[in-house]
Amino acid sequence: MDKKLYDKLYSKWDKKVYQHVGKPKMPYALAGLKYLKDRTVVDIGSNAGIITYDICEYAKEYIGLEKSEHYYKQSLITQPYIKKPGKFLNLSVSEFLQDTENDYFYDAVYASCVLYHLTQEEIELVETVMLPKCEVVVAVSREDKMKTTSAPSRIKYLYKAKKIDKWLKKNGFSTEKLNEKSNWVTIVGKKK
Repeated sequence: MDKKLYDKLYSKWDKKVYQHVGKPKMPYALAGLKYLKDRTVVDIGSNAGIITYDICEYAKEYIGLEKSEHYYKQSLITQPYIKKPGKFLNLSVSEFLQDTENDYFYDAVYASCVLYHLTQEEIELVETVMLPKCEVVVAVSREDKMKTTSAPSRIKYLYKAKKIDKWLKKNGFSTEKLNEKSNWVTIVGKKK
């Protein structure tokens, strides 16, 4: 997303914004997007849809999951600017994966600095329901020190690249790390 479009969207959102174009993390968050080419991508923690917009430069379709109603409403403002089919859902990962009324098709997942926010139950659902459907996973880690204020129920081992890499391999993916010398490492997992 270019700065001009970002500024236009920013003027329509309320001013509590989490993602920003031009922030240091952004180039790393976008590093593995080419691996999502022609895929239907679930963007876990899609926030205001800024990265989802960029995902759709490659993907053929998207599903953005955002459990915060505040950021979900921002994503609905972003949605008309995304030129690919898809939708944003105001659902957590567990709500999405336990939704038996909808049989969503997807074959890729994108998760930028979000896996460590998931509960043990959500990680187990991702492993048993989501990952078996996926050919590609793109995840961005955080390599800084985790703040001690993080909730104890969070899966801290999915914070750093080394742990995400190991987790993806355990779940049947071969992996590649991009931008390893940065504070945000992109891990690309491809189904073996």
